[in-house]
Amino acid sequence: MIRNATIEDAFRIAEIQVSSWRAAYRGIIPESYLQGLRAEQRERTWRRFVGDVHSPLLVIHSDGEITGFCHISPSRDSDTHNAAEIIAIYIDPLHWRKGMGHTLCSSALSFAYDHGFSLVTLWTLSKNHSAQCFYEALGFQADGASKSDAMAGFVLDEVRYRFHINQGEQVGGGNRLKPVPHL
Repeated sequence: MIRNATIEDAFRIAEIQVSSWRAAYRGIIPESYLQGLRAEQRERTWRRFVGDVHSPLLVIHSDGEITGFCHISPSRDSDTHNAAEIIAIYIDPLHWRKGMGHTLCSSALSFAYDHGFSLVTLWTLSKNHSAQCFYEALGFQADGASKSDAMAGFVLDEVRYRFHINQGEQVGGGNRLKPVPHL
């Protein structure tokens, strides 16, 4: 159900990202920007991450079709220690609320655990309350960090969430997520 992405998956990953942005960020990001997103442009970005063992790009399948993806990497934040970061996690909007996001997050945490990380962070838009509720239900907690990214004519305000991994215990020990064996 979950595997590492291949080059052939890059376009589908880009399609999922574009459709997810359009559905999840409507009313948060200007509509003109969302409608200007193109999978062909995003595909190049995702091709760069295929096959990187230190920063895997995972895909989830349903009925033989890729329905979501997750990219996890060592944290890009200088104020975290021994941390991995979920850079992106998106599910095709037609498959929302079917447990795929939970499964991908669990797999990302298993990757972090297997590679000795003690913390997993992620950034989400400060106005994306639906995503925040999803992460909180999984056991992630807002840690007070925030940042703003200037885009083409607008600013994205983001907040950081974190999940502590208890080394030496089952992944998610005391937390809500349960591990999925990493590939």
